[in-house]
Amino acid sequence: MIECPKCKSEKIIPGRLSINGRSIQLVMSFVPADLKWYQFSVAGAELKPEAFACANCGMVWTNAAYPDSLPKLGIRSEKKPG
Repeated sequence: MIECPKCKSEKIIPGRLSINGRSIQLVMSFVPADLKWYQFSVAGAELKPEAFACANCGMVWTNAAYPDSLPKLGIRSEKKPG
């Protein structure tokens, strides 16, 4: 059973990520907030199209399509979490 990572509820709605107003499907990616504009074209972690939403708290989440690419983003990012 899938549970919400935020509130631990099991009231989960499966779905997919979508970009409104587009007739073609685009690949969505996660890009760290502090990435410089010139790094944007070479960085980003592709996201899986399937996603989940919590009916209890409203959190929406997905997973990286290639989790091995996430450590490389951390190297390019100048800020440390926390």
